[in-house]
Amino acid sequence: MPGLFDAFGKSLDTLHAITVSFLVIASVAVALRVYVRAYLTRNFGLDDWSMLLCWSLFTSCGGIALGLFKAIYAALTTGEVASNFVIVSHYSMI
Repeated sequence: MPGLFDAFGKSLDTLHAITVSFLVIASVAVALRVYVRAYLTRNFGLDDWSMLLCWSLFTSCGGIALGLFKAIYAALTTGEVASNFVIVSHYSMI
């Protein structure tokens, strides 16, 4: 089944690229908004704090997803599903 693993590896690379892209775009947007609201208008409110909370949760989920992509790809390519299952189950419980 090398064809299946090759296709799955390519889709994992695509998911990795999309996740990193959205993390970068979201981080730039949040940084610009914090700069404008905190320094230019000096009007940093509750909505901005809630946005920072949601951004930190999104970043955490993105980091967990990147770790899962790496663990799943390693499990599929090396064939050591049993040993890598512990890593995958650990990330999925977080």
